[in-house]
Amino acid sequence: MYQNSNQVTVFKLEDILETISTSSQHWPFKVSDAKLHPQNGIFLKLDRLDTFKKIITKYTSQNPEYFSTIETVRPVFILAASGRKRDSKNPNLEERNQLRCQMVTHHLRAVCQFMGIKVKHLTMPDEVSPTIYNLTEESVKKNTESFENNSLVALETFVKQLEKDSELSSRKQREEEDVDKSKLSEGTDTNSRQKQQTTSISLNLKDVILDQNLVTGGHGYLSNLGEIEVLTEERSPSRQLIECAKLEFGLKIEREKDIPVMALHISTPSQNHHQQSVELIWRSLSESARNSVPVHITLGPVSVTAVTANSTDVGSIASIIASYESELREASAVKYGDEVQDNEDEIQKRRTLAKAAIKFDILSTALGSTVKIDMSQKDLTAESRPGVFCSVQLCQGEFTLPVYINEHPCLTTGGSGVEQPWGAEIIWFVSGMGKDGSGIYPPFPPVEEVGFSCLRENDEWKLLLHYAMQFPDLVAETLGNIFTITQGSRCNLYPNKVCRFLYSLSRDLSVYYSRTHILVEPRPHLIPIIHARLYLLKTVMRVMEDSLRLLDIEPLHQM
Repeated sequence: MYQNSNQVTVFKLEDILETISTSSQHWPFKVSDAKLHPQNGIFLKLDRLDTFKKIITKYTSQNPEYFSTIETVRPVFILAASGRKRDSKNPNLEERNQLRCQMVTHHLRAVCQFMGIKVKHLTMPDEVSPTIYNLTEESVKKNTESFENNSLVALETFVKQLEKDSELSSRKQREEEDVDKSKLSEGTDTNSRQKQQTTSISLNLKDVILDQNLVTGGHGYLSNLGEIEVLTEERSPSRQLIECAKLEFGLKIEREKDIPVMALHISTPSQNHHQQSVELIWRSLSESARNSVPVHITLGPVSVTAVTANSTDVGSIASIIASYESELREASAVKYGDEVQDNEDEIQKRRTLAKAAIKFDILSTALGSTVKIDMSQKDLTAESRPGVFCSVQLCQGEFTLPVYINEHPCLTTGGSGVEQPWGAEIIWFVSGMGKDGSGIYPPFPPVEEVGFSCLRENDEWKLLLHYAMQFPDLVAETLGNIFTITQGSRCNLYPNKVCRFLYSLSRDLSVYYSRTHILVEPRPHLIPIIHARLYLLKTVMRVMEDSLRLLDIEPLHQM
């Protein structure tokens, strides 16, 4: 009886295998073989030629649609991470935390835009320190707006609403007073009216939480939120109320009918209380805010271990940048010696690499964890300083991370830590020029005319299957549960997955490039494999470029 049951199961699975083989002709990728797994599962083998051709054709097009077959919710995001006044007790720590807040915000904006999600970035440059503004200068210029004038209307509306609510509350209180003391009541009424004109207005945030059935504790709102002043006696708005007006204006200009709006608040550890206060005040005054989905993300701090702790500048962003630049210069000096240049162009290149390394170090750490930058170590490793390590490759033979030359990746090699580009001929071919300028190789053919059946190496299949094919999933996974989150649950975002993806990709690409001769002798029978491999490299380049853009790292156009 048991044997017959197994036979029935095998028969049904074989029917499924036959169906898969015939119907996969209409799937995104054709299945060449389907086998039974030893544990009654199904093992599918993709048609390599079909998979290579479809993915490479797609990724080498001008504007590949990564998410054309992925169904995603597309809400409007408001990234409400703003600069904060630094804590005088530890200004360097607050500045570093603020920098992380800005970098995570820019990363999330880049991911949302990449997925086609409409996003508004509401960081106000006037609230960002000059050093941080310099590090994120391009992003701030391109993706932020000044809301000072445009949000005045929303601010005036909020002030009038607060005054009206306060007057109604006072009037109700006066009506409840003892009517038997008419004379005293009249005098008290006059004094109350005079007092009402000069008294500040506050909101009790606990009442807002209770009225709107919001969750406290755990992953909900802080339990120590209480009464907060929103208007002074002179009717000057508080800082929180001004930010509410900016959020309200940003929401109104982006809101579309029947599209859910998600307000994503990113804050440093010291500003979590402030950010939640802003959001609750906003919810109490705005119907639009109450209809939005609030998400609060508190980032871990950024700690620095320095050689000495005597200088007040130790641990500042400026000192960290200087340290990274110094290490980059030392790495170049090991290779080139006295030939290392210190002109303005070279200094700017090192500064660009240093900024990219800092971004990589910060974003490679899980959002809730502490970023640890150890400036006291002389021997850099991937664990202690991944950004600088990947930029200069001081440790031999670990893995490589692409930097850029002429808008195309190069590979940093081991040993002396000097960035070595791919061969000039390969850069020329992959850039789409179609020839190397010497006439040795034939013109680059259209992708439709390339035969990818010659790509038989396991490393080639791995680059395509593990990286090019998985890249859209990586982008979606970066946003974690952002589409399904409910109030009071943890928001999981994973920018560190992009960093790990680049680590792994650059390592495997380095192995493939060191083992495989790309531009071999231009004999007629070798030309097809040259073209196929160059198209594969072009696909990998596209994935690398887009991965770095997700981290808000711009290409270095010249080494």
